Amino acid sequence: MKTRLYIFTISFALIALQSVAQDFHLSQYDANPLYINPALTGMRLNEDWDFRINANYRTQANKSFSDQFSTVTAGFDIPINKKFSFGEYIIDNKSLNGSFNTFNFMLSGAYRIIHKDPSGYDKHNLSIGIQMGILHKSLNAANFSYDNQYSASSSDGFDINLPTGENFAKESYSHLDVNMGIYYRFIDENKNFSPFAGASLYHLNQPNESFTSSFSTTPIRFNIQAGCYVNINDEMRILPQVLYMNQAKANELNLGLLSFNKIKNTDYQTILGFAWRTQNSIVLHAGIKFRNNLFRISYDINTSYMKQYGNKGFEFSCIYTFKKKNNRST
Repeated sequence: MKTRLYIFTISFALIALQSVAQDFHLSQYDANPLYINPALTGMRLNEDWDFRINANYRTQANKSFSDQFSTVTAGFDIPINKKFSFGEYIIDNKSLNGSFNTFNFMLSGAYRIIHKDPSGYDKHNLSIGIQMGILHKSLNAANFSYDNQYSASSSDGFDINLPTGENFAKESYSHLDVNMGIYYRFIDENKNFSPFAGASLYHLNQPNESFTSSFSTTPIRFNIQAGCYVNINDEMRILPQVLYMNQAKANELNLGLLSFNKIKNTDYQTILGFAWRTQNSIVLHAGIKFRNNLFRISYDINTSYMKQYGNKGFEFSCIYTFKKKNNRST
């Protein structure tokens, strides 16, 4: 079984040299606003903060390879004035125990088209955003195990200290990457609901992703997100939401529900929820929110054919905000 898995891993990587790739996903996509829609850069939407930072960590492994896939993201955004916002994020994704890496550094800006109605209250909020940065990918086939490293005395059948007998050079490339998006949300303090919707396009310039002399464009990723905050009572608010992603021939539909429950006589709220990533997994969420700061964990229960390999995914996220003294939210 171990030998078959190693052969599968090497074959997958070699095929990836010529294949069309898809971006990785996050279970807590709403905790990384700049990665899901550039138009969310610096959008406070009646929340009281002046500077926001966020971070995600996701690990996914199976019973044969520890920490086979991992993703680390970090970013910040800040409103410049009532119309313009600025931010940036980095993403580092490691696959096949670090043999295949993707690194993305993006600068992000947003412009608020609709800001205030004639009464001066922010009911309708419409923004557009654009991102530009660097997409870097690398492949190191020297990290794989080969037949020359087979050892009967090794616990898993392979000794990585033995020479491979192969001579693969590390391949990498860096290209310009461009994203854009649009986002709308309705907010009325006299209503018990606040719907939102957005759409975004990633890799608009379709950079070349081939490690060889051939040309293979990175396919455009198309996101549609929608949801609605609903106040059940003074102590509880729920958030049903949906995310649809399409890239090349890959499609993903994520249906989720989060509940925010106020802890009496405090500024804390507990977070509980679940999501269904169709044909892939069920995700359980739990966390805590303090004012505009949030910490959340999630666990993926695999429902696809990959569950036979014991695949499991953990994810952690946090959002922390700062506010200038004597400054009102706009």
